[in-house]
Amino acid sequence: MITLLLLLRDGPALVALGTRLAQRPPGALLRRWRHQATRLVPTALALLPYLLGSSMVSATLTKPELSSLIELQFLAGNLNPAILALSLLKTALFAALVLGITLAQGRRCQRLGMEPTAALSRAISLSIAVVLGVDLVWVLLLDPNISGGGI
Repeated sequence: MITLLLLLRDGPALVALGTRLAQRPPGALLRRWRHQATRLVPTALALLPYLLGSSMVSATLTKPELSSLIELQFLAGNLNPAILALSLLKTALFAALVLGITLAQGRRCQRLGMEPTAALSRAISLSIAVVLGVDLVWVLLLDPNISGGGI
């Protein structure tokens, strides 16, 4: 969810940045990736607790009982710090991957003479596929109970 939000919010600007970097050597793309990552990854990390908190509040407000505050305290008290840390790590990894994909697609667009909208479309679909693939590998390599996938 966070990756898609970042992709839709920053994707067009990152593809445009990648097209401007097409004439420069490949090291310039890596330097720009590092520069943009210092902005994009903390944004993704800030969005994770925000979305987690908003989902907990909305879950407690939609219940018909009057004990919403008790339910919210129960949900917040049961958060596992290890699962939260792994979620933050995974969010940072996904943001870094999306950043690299969008910059590379912008550069590819300029070299091949494609329209920026085609590069953005390709960057979105490629990013979603890569994020889903990495998430699948993440779940298969880590114990689902540790990585948050268990029931």
